[in-house]
Amino acid sequence: MEKVRIVMSDSRIEKLLKAILGQEVQLEPRESRVERLLYAILTGGSHDEPTLSEMEDILLCILHGERYDGPTNSRINALLKVKANGGSYDEPRLSRIEELIYEWINGGDISTYMGTLPATLQTVAGFLAGYKIWGNPTGCGERTSNLVDISTAEKGRIDNGEVAYASATTALSVSDGTISFTTDANYRGVCCGFVEIPTGTESLTLSGNFVGKDGIGKKLVFYDSQKTWLNADVSISVAQSTPTVTIPTSAKYVRLSFTGQRASSYAIKNLRLNIGSTALLYEPYGYKLPILSNDTTTDIFIGNTQLAKDEYVDSETGQIYRYVDGTLTPTDPPAPLPLIPTAAGETTISYGGTGAQPEKVELKYRK
Repeated sequence: MEKVRIVMSDSRIEKLLKAILGQEVQLEPRESRVERLLYAILTGGSHDEPTLSEMEDILLCILHGERYDGPTNSRINALLKVKANGGSYDEPRLSRIEELIYEWINGGDISTYMGTLPATLQTVAGFLAGYKIWGNPTGCGERTSNLVDISTAEKGRIDNGEVAYASATTALSVSDGTISFTTDANYRGVCCGFVEIPTGTESLTLSGNFVGKDGIGKKLVFYDSQKTWLNADVSISVAQSTPTVTIPTSAKYVRLSFTGQRASSYAIKNLRLNIGSTALLYEPYGYKLPILSNDTTTDIFIGNTQLAKDEYVDSETGQIYRYVDGTLTPTDPPAPLPLIPTAAGETTISYGGTGAQPEKVELKYRK
């Protein structure tokens, strides 16, 4: 067995222990097996990696609710063994990590609520330890305010209402909310599919992070109800990052066209088109579950369709389970599943949308 790792003094470890204790912290990516074991304990998840140290063996026992009967070679591991097996620890705590583990030994266990919303829970200040949220037979989820679906991106810019010069865009990919493309000539690029303009809309605001040599030109191309080009394009300079455009008369659809100024590689991150004259905070296109915890709203983004009956979000696996060819299948969410905060004493968890409620939820919490 290897000696205890110095990594235990890393702030990521401290943050994970604080989260386990129900404290409000901003978690970072897990870069070691110890961190991933602590995260599994935090969320009630699983851990399938081999254990290669005494510390990992003890944490795995804690995760599975099992005793650890092996030796310990440090105060930290001795504390973790007490957490696994029960009992007391009377030695001095000589580091922040040891103090956090000592507090963990004397803290409460995770409780589970299974039922419908709203749910009022007796909690500590921090976050839910985990959650599952199921869809509804009529579909559960609220439309986000982002009108543009970047999955419709294709090679070529739009000229006179039609896609042109597609062959000059030599590469195109869409991943993690980013459109990446490469051109072999100046003023070539990509475009997105038709966006239906909601009835009564007077203006649209475009925003995003446009990255590349000499910038990216932007254009809104408008069409009527039959998707016939209106010859009312609005071109936007490279310098304008959040332009607002007035909707032309008779316009029912709009397409976005982007051109790199040079033959080079470009990226469009967090692209957003929203109603009104103010650029709103970025959120992905599609649907979301707005979950209220007392006065705080946490948006869970679920993709391009609502959650159907028996489909569900699972924070422990970080996946959304949807029917694919008749089988519930784990799928990646459009954004990482967020933590849901809890208050000291009492937290009421409810659904903040105007549509159908989730059919049921499972909430893991500390009290």
